[in-house]
Amino acid sequence: MVILQKEHFDEEIITSELQKISENEAKELKIHFVCAGYYYHEDKLRSIILNGMKKHKIKSVMVTRIYFRRSKLITKEEMESYCKGEKDEKDSVNDDLESLFENIRLGKEPDEWVNTYFLPKLTEEELELIERRDTSYLQSFWEDDPDVDETEMMLSESDSKYVYSWSQRKTFVLENSSKTSSEFSSDNSSENLNDYSSEHENLYRFENSSENQSCVKNCCNCSLQ
Repeated sequence: MVILQKEHFDEEIITSELQKISENEAKELKIHFVCAGYYYHEDKLRSIILNGMKKHKIKSVMVTRIYFRRSKLITKEEMESYCKGEKDEKDSVNDDLESLFENIRLGKEPDEWVNTYFLPKLTEEELELIERRDTSYLQSFWEDDPDVDETEMMLSESDSKYVYSWSQRKTFVLENSSKTSSEFSSDNSSENLNDYSSEHENLYRFENSSENQSCVKNCCNCSLQ
């Protein structure tokens, strides 16, 4: 498995990793790229990996793209309602990744797009940043004013606050056909544009939906930030 984080992966790194895999790994092993962050649009990422696969004669690669977004702050009571399964979405980030890797372990090749959630509790230091309206910290959230409503906070039994965050994961498999890179680009240009449009339409709807808010089971005491 190759894990690429947003801060340091580009076309050269992806191609280099594919070369190392082709030279050193057994042919029967499944290659899995996990790309964290929204560094490339999917059509560009597919093109880069496919070109590297053709160059180094790699037949198949599984790709997982994961994107996280901190949205707003919520009370302890709202966090617990997610954990009890009282919201629309039923999978936390932890649950979803465990399910993904279990399927891979069993030899399955998922082709799916999943929206998940995680709810880390604010530390004392983060609470202080919120109290003094620290600009840099507030800008790490999707919403302009992410803090809990004052009245809602007064009704809560706890002074704790939790980050309502959402994640998108897309997993797919790329197969290396006998076509050249230019032929692939020509044949799939319309398909890639459709994928791009559909993906970003879904992203926009998801970001602006007030209903898609949940997290369950393993994320109640999550320490992810």
